[in-house]
Amino acid sequence: MDTCRAFIDAKKKLRVVLASADTDSINCLNSPLNFAQYLPQSQQQNSSASSSSSYSSNRKSSNNLILFLRSQLYEAIALQDRDLQAQLYETLRCVQQFNENECKEIIRSMIDDYRSRSFYIAYLVKNNENLLNITYHQDRLLVRIQR
Repeated sequence: MDTCRAFIDAKKKLRVVLASADTDSINCLNSPLNFAQYLPQSQQQNSSASSSSSYSSNRKSSNNLILFLRSQLYEAIALQDRDLQAQLYETLRCVQQFNENECKEIIRSMIDDYRSRSFYIAYLVKNNENLLNITYHQDRLLVRIQR
């Protein structure tokens, strides 16, 4: 399934939408999207696994990822953010092709991608901080020289 073109396309679009999602407005306890439910059982804590499984059993007919995307879409509509609306409509169109298990597989794949990239991201952040620090010191030296 990882090689399916629709799967890869949905994953890319979902990554863009999740990167721009307003997570401050979402209460983690009430949010329909709980990323812990997408991790393997061995990585879940007992308490979160039981609450997550009871929550998902209460909402068998609806896909949590689609509910989350719709809530983000409603917020974008309320804010009249046309670019985000277009992204969310397209992402919803792509994700709605998949059932709940396939959506969970997309999220698992994204989590695996993030884990594999986390060391490189940390390296880039550290180098960016170093470059900013060097630029700051060069600007200070330039100011001293100009006096």
